[in-house]
Amino acid sequence: MKIYRILYIRELVMWLLFSSTVFAQNMGQVNGFVKDASNGEGLSYANIIIKGTQLGASSKKNGYYFIENITPGKYVLTASYMGYKESSKEIMVEQGRTIRCNFELEPSPIELKGLSVSAERTRFERDITISTFTMKKTDLEKASIVGEADIFRSLQLLPGVIGTSDFSSQLYVRGGSPDQNLILLDGITVYNPTHLGGLFTTFNADAISDVELMAGGFPAKYGGRMSSILNITSKDGNSKKFSMSSSISILSAKTLLEGPLPKGSWMGSIRRSYFDILFKNTRFDFPYYFYDGMGKVNFDLTANSNVSVAGVLGEDVLNFLIEEDDEELGKLDMRWGNRGLSGKWRQILNPRLYGEVLFAWSNFRTSMNLEFQESGFRFSNEIVDYTAKGDFTYILAPNHTLDFGFDAKNITFDFNVEIDTIKYLDDIDTAKVLALYLQDKWEINPLFILQAGIRPTYFSPGSRLRLEPRLGLKYRVASNTTLNASFGLYSQSLTTVNSGEELFSIFDIWLPIGEEYAPGLSTHYILGVEQWISDDFIFSTEGYYKKFEHLVELNQEEFGEDDFYKGSGYATGLDFLLKKSRGRLSGWASYSLSLTKRTFNNETYCPRYDRRHNLSLTFELALPWRLKLNFTQLVGTGFPYPGVIGRYPKTEYDFSGDSLITDWEEIMAPRDYYRYPTNHRADIGISKAFTWKSLKGEFSIEIINLYNHKNVFFYIWDLEEDSPVKRAVTMFPLLPTIGLKVNF
Repeated sequence: MKIYRILYIRELVMWLLFSSTVFAQNMGQVNGFVKDASNGEGLSYANIIIKGTQLGASSKKNGYYFIENITPGKYVLTASYMGYKESSKEIMVEQGRTIRCNFELEPSPIELKGLSVSAERTRFERDITISTFTMKKTDLEKASIVGEADIFRSLQLLPGVIGTSDFSSQLYVRGGSPDQNLILLDGITVYNPTHLGGLFTTFNADAISDVELMAGGFPAKYGGRMSSILNITSKDGNSKKFSMSSSISILSAKTLLEGPLPKGSWMGSIRRSYFDILFKNTRFDFPYYFYDGMGKVNFDLTANSNVSVAGVLGEDVLNFLIEEDDEELGKLDMRWGNRGLSGKWRQILNPRLYGEVLFAWSNFRTSMNLEFQESGFRFSNEIVDYTAKGDFTYILAPNHTLDFGFDAKNITFDFNVEIDTIKYLDDIDTAKVLALYLQDKWEINPLFILQAGIRPTYFSPGSRLRLEPRLGLKYRVASNTTLNASFGLYSQSLTTVNSGEELFSIFDIWLPIGEEYAPGLSTHYILGVEQWISDDFIFSTEGYYKKFEHLVELNQEEFGEDDFYKGSGYATGLDFLLKKSRGRLSGWASYSLSLTKRTFNNETYCPRYDRRHNLSLTFELALPWRLKLNFTQLVGTGFPYPGVIGRYPKTEYDFSGDSLITDWEEIMAPRDYYRYPTNHRADIGISKAFTWKSLKGEFSIEIINLYNHKNVFFYIWDLEEDSPVKRAVTMFPLLPTIGLKVNF
């Protein structure tokens, strides 16, 4: 009887496969792209429906959509997207054929009645985006630093993301350090994403299309870092017409150019600081400048194939003479910066299967030349990263997709130290990483979505293999309320040598984790609720626990022994976000309650970026007469610091003076013994749009630290007084700035 049951099951399976194939052959399909008619950029989460039926789809990130199982006949296909005019086209669906229907939607400042399904609503209902925040250019403009819209400053206003000072735009995401964030620009890994020691980022916000931060629980497509993924996409360029915009702020001047190509588009931007030029040959001679540039070219090979090439270039230069009594003793020349290039091929292999293959090169180089009359010191550090990556999506059914791909890296680290003509260090290390991934996203029913994946990753040196499972869940407990959960393992084989206790770092020095150390490992547990209040109003809250294992910290005390200390840690917290995305008043408020702990050398402590409470409010208000008001309020409890708890006299023999010298020595407290005072600051800005002849522009005034609160950066201890004195070094005072932007 058993053999007959097996044969019966086999026949049943064959019949089901045959029936589904015949059914598919008797039906038709439609696919295409939804784009912005003003510039040709793809629109993600656009809604495409066949009127008079229950059939429809939402577009992917590049604007691609696919609808299947359509009964042959004539239909009206409609595409809609909030902020754009609805577009409809008649189509004739034929048996066993795929019809191509592309849409170009015209931007509309008027919200059309009846257009109730927005891109944000589609994401809310049909996608698992746990701990994911997406920002457009309008969001980035809500936060600036000294008149410059800045990506990282905007991200620091989100829940779970912390900035440690006014002088640093580095990101500390849910208890992770900055080197635990993977930063991608058009697929290029950016290792040092800031200028001027972290004051602001190397990315020109005007050239950015969108920014996506995955603060935890990210899917199997991504790996290589333990805390977060920051995926930045530059603008494709205007495929309809040539345009140019230029602006100047107190920090820099910049220009953005974009325009069409036959079957494509291009974009380029450049930015440079100008204080060194402005004060050249004066007594205020400024020895520092920076520049950066971004570019992109897109070309449609066929209706189903696209090729794009993107590049980034940036450098900081510090160059000055060392003088004493008008006599030149030597000179210092320091340079550090990023270069990168990526090529991406996108292809619709068939209506159900599409993907992209990317090749990228990234280079971060640091050099320092210190020359005196009879001696010199030279240091250089260089990272060269070659990446090959493939990402593919197969649409099994309208509610079921399969993602798979590969991610391969070859990274070379080059260190050189030379004193006079003697090389003290000439070291080259190589790290290889190879990962595959498979992920299944299944909308089991209208209420429940499951996303499960696996990412096996091979690391060298050490020849280690890690299996990294990923799991995401979404359950709609009510029509406007979802319950989200996520779990995942994340590995990292690179680290920086920067100390976790540093207040300020000009640039990062990266190293591969040696074969004697296991790659870092973090485990993410996330549970959250998202509430849809209205079409432009969303509230979300998430609780998380992040466990860190195999952490390393640079050994700065004992040379000749281990290069790193081994440690562990955890981070836990609650994040809240209330966001209004459209209307005269738009913006968001966020609050985070968090705790971060690290354990090294049997000492458990809170690292210097641990902040218990963090509150931010940012909004933009449209006023009459083409005026716009921006306001940001920041409040955060103090970071930990060790401080001085005492002093003692220390006597040493001075051989040069043949005498005994007694000085006071500090007695330092444990690493997190003290806390700085609560930090708070308000920034306000107002801008006026204008038109003069054929030019359009915007003039802006901004005031940083509106009420001139003296936020403490660090303390200096003066031990020479009879009673030791603690003096505070503060951050930005009240600082007004102006800016001008012109569009051609």
